[in-house]
Amino acid sequence: MIQDKFEQINRLLKQTQELLAKNIDTISTEVTENIKKLIHELTTCQIDFTQYKQIEGKLQESHQTLEILMECVPEGVAIAIATDDVPDITIRMVSKYGAQLAGHIREDVEGIPYKDFVKKLNIFHSDDVTPAIPEELPLYRAIQKGEVVINEEWIARRSTGEKITVLISASPIQDRNGTIIGSVAVWRDITEQKRIQEEIKNIAKFPDENPHPLLRIAQDGTILYASPSSIPLLQDWNCKIGQSVPDFLYQTVVDAFHTKSIKENIEVKHKDRIFSFTVVPVIDTTYVNLYGADVTKQKLAEEKLEKYREHLEELVKARTAKLKTLNEQLQRQIIERKRVEEGLRMSENKHRFLLENLPLRIFYKDRNSVYISCNENFARDLHMRPGEISGKTDYDLFPGELAEKYRADDKRIVESGIPEDIEEKYIKDGQELTVHTVKVPIKNGKGNVVGILSSFLDITEKVNLEKETQLSRHLTLIGELATGVAHEINNPITGVINCARILFNKSSEGSRERDLASRIMKEGDRVANIVSKLLSFARPREEKKTIVSIHEIVSDTLVLMEKQMKKDSIRISTDFYEYHE
Repeated sequence: MIQDKFEQINRLLKQTQELLAKNIDTISTEVTENIKKLIHELTTCQIDFTQYKQIEGKLQESHQTLEILMECVPEGVAIAIATDDVPDITIRMVSKYGAQLAGHIREDVEGIPYKDFVKKLNIFHSDDVTPAIPEELPLYRAIQKGEVVINEEWIARRSTGEKITVLISASPIQDRNGTIIGSVAVWRDITEQKRIQEEIKNIAKFPDENPHPLLRIAQDGTILYASPSSIPLLQDWNCKIGQSVPDFLYQTVVDAFHTKSIKENIEVKHKDRIFSFTVVPVIDTTYVNLYGADVTKQKLAEEKLEKYREHLEELVKARTAKLKTLNEQLQRQIIERKRVEEGLRMSENKHRFLLENLPLRIFYKDRNSVYISCNENFARDLHMRPGEISGKTDYDLFPGELAEKYRADDKRIVESGIPEDIEEKYIKDGQELTVHTVKVPIKNGKGNVVGILSSFLDITEKVNLEKETQLSRHLTLIGELATGVAHEINNPITGVINCARILFNKSSEGSRERDLASRIMKEGDRVANIVSKLLSFARPREEKKTIVSIHEIVSDTLVLMEKQMKKDSIRISTDFYEYHE
């Protein structure tokens, strides 16, 4: 309106300028008239401009209110404007909730062409298959056809890929002349509502879809409802909805009402099928619900199980009797085994006792000469326990040279597979002993040598005794020889001494003959004395203790050894203490 006023004033100004350009005398009346009109129009324009300012202020307030509504309204709202100078429809405003519902913000969807707006919303028909074209949507139809659209369902896909169902309404916006200048569309998310409606629909269909019988019976026994699967039962009972149930079922219904308790396992036979009903009284109502289930297979299975249980009981009885017999046999075997084990234990103890008390040292090695076990005697010699010997080698227990000898013997026996008796040296407490060792190869079932069992006995004393016996035998032979020699010498020497004695007696004192006879007798006595000692050494006699003269023993010994000592240039001086009683 204000724009029209300004255009009219401009036209008057142009006309006035044209008149002034003409002869002023001839146009004064027209100019005066135009000036009057101009003044009137300016006055009117001033009044309209004041009104315009007031309207503009109200428009600003309305726009602010609309902005607040667009931020707060819990619905999707879009305002579109169509103008003559703009060929496409422009989305002027979108509510915050509406932009968020599509996965955007207001700045993304405001001030853009309508077709771009539709692309951002990514809308499909309610079949969720066919994409929507801009001309089909309510906002476009309202602005182009003036159509008022109420609650149309469409599918919108968010930028995240999530699908939502929206209910859209749209209406055209007209000016005071009835010209459509825009439209407004309102939508809301009904995805959850649709889901709930679908669930309610499915629940509502549940009784009819239930394959099991479902009945609702009033307190007086009247059938109020029967599911389709219950119809064959009603036909078998010769009753319909609105009629009473049979007496056997009526009494159960009455009991459920009176006791206010659930009655379970009410079995009803129908032809070759068996149904089990549960009677449930509904609180604060005058009816009960009967929930049935076809238990025919279950009953047949129970019958089979019962027969199978009886069969199992018979098998269990037979098996129990057999087990009882086997148990008795087992008990006897256990007693016998315990007796055998006790005998074996006693036998083992005896053998262990014998093994440990034999003077033998016994040990067992594998084919690599590693000790496996031994008896106490062997371990005691090494100041160890039998368990400590296991796993050791000869190098761990004996000097290197002796260990090499032992291992060489073991290797020879393993290779030959023949037992051997060996007399060898053995070290005990640092003392070298002579032992008699027996080594026997141990073979497995295939005849392969897997180890060596060895035992040895200390024969040091025996060897020493044998040496002493041999020495004694030699001495006996020497004694026998000395006896023979003494007898052979004793007779001639006696004759020599007697002849010398005769010569001594016939010789005069101081003569050379007498001196020779004296020497012959002296040396003869000496020879006789030596022979007597030889006979005394060779002759067996009883040993007894007696008092002897050390002087005599040493002197006699020196007499025997005198020649040898002179030969070896040995001179012995004696100095005996004379003892007198």
